[in-house]
Amino acid sequence: MKLPIQFIGAGAGSGKTTAVVKTIVAALLDGSCAPAGLIATTYTVKAAQELRERIRRALLEGGHTALAGQLDLALIGTVHSVCARLLRRFAFEAGISPAVEVLAEEEGARLRAQAVDAASSPEEIRELQRVALRLGQLEARTREFWYPGQLRKLLDEIRSNDFAAEQLPAMAAHAAEEFLSLFPRAATEDLDQRLQQAIETVVSALEQSGNTKKNTADYVDALRRAQKQLAKSDLTWLDWVRLAKSGPADKVAALATPVTDVLARFGEHPRLHADIRDYTRRLFQLAQGTLRCFQELKQKQGVLDFADLEHLSLRLLRENDTARAACREGWQLVIVDEFQDTSPLQLALFMEWAKLARRSVWVGDVKQAIYGFRNTDPRLTDAVVAGLRKAGAADEVLGVSYRSVPELVTLVNELFQKPFADSIGLSPKDVTLTADRKSFPDGAPALEFFDLRSGVAKKDGKGELKLKLNDLAACVADGIRKLLDPKTGRAIFDRQLGQPRPVAPGDIAVLCRKNQHARNMATALSAAGFTVSLGGAGLLATPEGCLALACLRRVADKDDSLAAAEVVALGTCSESEVWLAERLQFLAANPGAADRWRLDGPQADARLVRLEAVRTQSHWLSPTEALDLALAAGEVLATVTAWGPSPERAAQRRANVEALRGMAGRYEDHCRSGRDPATMAGFLNWCAIQQENGADAKASDPSPGAIQVLTYHGAKGLEWPVVLCTDLEEADPADLFDVQSVSPDAGKEVSFENPLAGRSLRFWASPFGSNEAGIPLLDDLQQSRLAQEREAQSRAEALRLLYVGLTRARDLLVLVRLPGQELKWLDLLGATALSTAVDEVTIASGKNIPCRTQILLPTQVTRQASGTPLRWLATASSRTPRVPATLSPSHAKAVPEITAAEPITYGSRLPVIGTVEEAALGDALHAILAAELLNPNTAGREAKVREQLAGFGLATSLEAAAVVAMLDRFRADLAQRFSPSRVLVETPFSFPLPNGQRVSGVMDLLLETPKGWVLLDHKSYQGRRDQWAAKALTFSGQLALYAQALRASGMTLAEVWVHFPVGGGLVKLQQI
Repeated sequence: MKLPIQFIGAGAGSGKTTAVVKTIVAALLDGSCAPAGLIATTYTVKAAQELRERIRRALLEGGHTALAGQLDLALIGTVHSVCARLLRRFAFEAGISPAVEVLAEEEGARLRAQAVDAASSPEEIRELQRVALRLGQLEARTREFWYPGQLRKLLDEIRSNDFAAEQLPAMAAHAAEEFLSLFPRAATEDLDQRLQQAIETVVSALEQSGNTKKNTADYVDALRRAQKQLAKSDLTWLDWVRLAKSGPADKVAALATPVTDVLARFGEHPRLHADIRDYTRRLFQLAQGTLRCFQELKQKQGVLDFADLEHLSLRLLRENDTARAACREGWQLVIVDEFQDTSPLQLALFMEWAKLARRSVWVGDVKQAIYGFRNTDPRLTDAVVAGLRKAGAADEVLGVSYRSVPELVTLVNELFQKPFADSIGLSPKDVTLTADRKSFPDGAPALEFFDLRSGVAKKDGKGELKLKLNDLAACVADGIRKLLDPKTGRAIFDRQLGQPRPVAPGDIAVLCRKNQHARNMATALSAAGFTVSLGGAGLLATPEGCLALACLRRVADKDDSLAAAEVVALGTCSESEVWLAERLQFLAANPGAADRWRLDGPQADARLVRLEAVRTQSHWLSPTEALDLALAAGEVLATVTAWGPSPERAAQRRANVEALRGMAGRYEDHCRSGRDPATMAGFLNWCAIQQENGADAKASDPSPGAIQVLTYHGAKGLEWPVVLCTDLEEADPADLFDVQSVSPDAGKEVSFENPLAGRSLRFWASPFGSNEAGIPLLDDLQQSRLAQEREAQSRAEALRLLYVGLTRARDLLVLVRLPGQELKWLDLLGATALSTAVDEVTIASGKNIPCRTQILLPTQVTRQASGTPLRWLATASSRTPRVPATLSPSHAKAVPEITAAEPITYGSRLPVIGTVEEAALGDALHAILAAELLNPNTAGREAKVREQLAGFGLATSLEAAAVVAMLDRFRADLAQRFSPSRVLVETPFSFPLPNGQRVSGVMDLLLETPKGWVLLDHKSYQGRRDQWAAKALTFSGQLALYAQALRASGMTLAEVWVHFPVGGGLVKLQQI
């Protein structure tokens, strides 16, 4: 099958985004694509914004203003945003609400945790844990089970491959049998009994041998413990492994042969086979139940998560002829950026897009497919691309590197050609780039090695001691200091200046393999006096985070004495002995007035005074607004700027305050998704949870003078003049026991109609715990074909990640080596010269690449902080009172001139059982009344009302039959009293007031009558009839604004009424 797909292979620094922009602009200009016919998907929101703006800029620079103005008609965004817009357009065809609401990731994780609890009984979890304990499926030190992580991974793989829940039992059985096919056949004899007998024999023989060695005594004790555990069926498979790896003293080792012979048959044990099957079945069963409960929870809340967007979009485009026809007619050009980083489900979605669009362009680089841990599958992508190329798809390779100097381009070309050919079958054309840039005229090497040494000889005089982790980072700091030395350091090419200049800290990036290594490196560089940019947890533990939250806590609660103390201590930087003694004196002199500390008299603290002044204003504000108010009143930005100690560090502190404001926004999104109220107290509690979970990420330093420290994965798509690559000795072995999605059997081509066809899940329930060496059965497993394939996949991904790291540098690449340690990661390239090079590297072609080597020892590096006092924007001495830009009618004050007539009863009271939340009752009655007035007396009303009540949590508080009876009485009264010719329900309005404020709201019910319009507003008040009139007058300000809006629109207002559905009555407002 031939599809109109064009591939653009874009190696590192080859101008991928420029090529995408040119492709799109050319299509817009030649008329083959209109803006509304363009779909472009990117990996991140930021990349989508950049792409849109670059297209717009190119159109404007060419004078095509009309096309630039129409660009918002195009679908440019992430896969999820494009899917969301597609589903909103075809909501009815997809069978969903047009108001597509996407679940926030944090809320999704919370719902999924609830689904896990709902999907399993305590007894089922206990049984799963029993089997997990026997198999050693837990962390030895913390005793935490592995199955929660395995379940998360399993669920992610299921959803990213679009597997149906009904497929899971068969997949579980297949996974277990596949794993057990690598084991010896199950024994028919009772191995437990054989082991019991062998232990009796060996213990007796060892005791009679007279060997008194400690290891012999320990071995005998271990055998006796095992014997007791066997008798109680408590001997775990991990115990079998440990026992097999132990033994008595060498002189009597032969006496243990009866036991070792039985233990060697560990893999034959029928109970082991049964446990592997049972654990796999239970884990997949839990996943199946969790998926079902997760979907039910989302349906109840009316939300979709990212995987739902993809699944529903794929189903829509495969099954709905209306949507397919509309897309086939409208889609003219589809651009898929970074296609190599897509999940299997997204790849299937892109294939459907390609079938419907006139033209598709897939842009990316298979050499940079490094997100396997995010449920992508480079093997599937490679297979699809190979198949499409074989079917005749157009293919273009961007062959010029605009990023790096020629020496680095040549080095990468030579290093990666053969490894990529061997691992993923790439041709030289797919790997080789030509440098656009020129070499530095001074001939300075573009490659450098930092050789880190401890400088401390071993006691035996053979070599040096290994570096400790902190010393390793200190060596790197010393190397960076030398790079920055204007006398001995390096120059880089400044693109803005158009000429070379000395290296600055902001030109340098340090890449680490793991997040923890990056944090250690950042800490060491900061200790050496450098300004470092590294995101990561810990925002709320920073001084600026503590001060900001203390200000908010003081606004939220005047009795929070700790918050007041933190505001004073951090705001004034005074010693605790000073303010603490003064506070104790105040409390002794003013009992019962702890909240007035530092608010009056000469000791008054200006920050606390302002925080107290704004406290009463904060009750109606959202957490974000309250936080902003607290930050201003507490002069937080001015204070943290003054802390310094340098302009760069002050900028970092301000960025952290902004990150806290971002957390407030995320909290509100979290509440919106969960239909929960967003409050200051709730935000403070949520912050504590985020801090405990390590989710309070600090801001990356925004200053240009900060050294960037990040992981290799985080560096993808970025570049710097100078890049240091660390952790080159790290080599992560393939994890045979991780959850993995697998493609069809080798030799079968991927189906273009359905790339997901034939895929399955692989999970091997390891019985070895954390043991990795000295286990014959494990050694045999690692030599199996399936394990070797997994190892090859792991090496290929490590190779791609290394390619990403070595191609980030523009001017200077620094490889950090630890002499005496094998550079296992670099060894994937087969270039031994990189391990030993001093002043030049000889590459495969025989060409020599000049380099420089620095030997670095741990040293203490310090930098003087700026002595200049730092200032933030001055605080205004007074505040100009201003009215809010918008006015909510519900907050309007009562109008004294308005009066209430005698209440009218149209029916009996609606029984409310128990205590209910007023807001939930009001929302439910509003929704039920609106539905009835729009579609009166429909079939199955009572069942629908019952469902609505349940949705608002009122199923046990109101009887559906009673509510339906109330609806009938109310409609009858409206017809008899007003004889309306038209009924308008939930009518929105917005109009300006003379003072410039804008009033916006929704009117519950409007009736067009012969006298004019009648306005009714529903209130869920539950008071007695004699209280209705007084209660109605409290809403007079709100209804006066409604009346003003109606008259402003030219409508004749006849009457205004307040409706009390719980009481079954009406109150007319007069003189309104």
